Amino acid sequence: MAKQSMKKVMDSLKGIKPAFRDRRGAIFDILDETIRHVGIIDSRPGSSRGNHYHKKATQWTYVISGKIRIYLRDAKDGKAKVKVVQLNEGEIIKLPPYTIHTIETVKKSKMLILTDVPRINNGYEYDTFRVKIA
Repeated sequence: MAKQSMKKVMDSLKGIKPAFRDRRGAIFDILDETIRHVGIIDSRPGSSRGNHYHKKATQWTYVISGKIRIYLRDAKDGKAKVKVVQLNEGEIIKLPPYTIHTIETVKKSKMLILTDVPRINNGYEYDTFRVKIA
């Protein structure tokens, strides 16, 4: 992943706004991509998750509630610097293959994790390569 690709990761961070709203409430369109796995992570303040990257999977992380900090680095560039981005409730970020990511929970959080490859049974570790960056 080149510098331009890491810029795309940083630029992918966005807040989700209602697509429709009326007296009953609101509808939020989170993602328009082909998804093969959806998971929910419930995380306590001060905890750290990830420290890995995927060679095949693109991962989207959507913060349902709480606040997280994500440390990112290009796995293909040994000289790449770690980038840090904070996600608040209602924000999403796209992590393409070879993006090392570590999630640090700032405030009790619930996250929706979506990937474009299956992760059932042994699929979770199949495309997970451990690297500690934070």
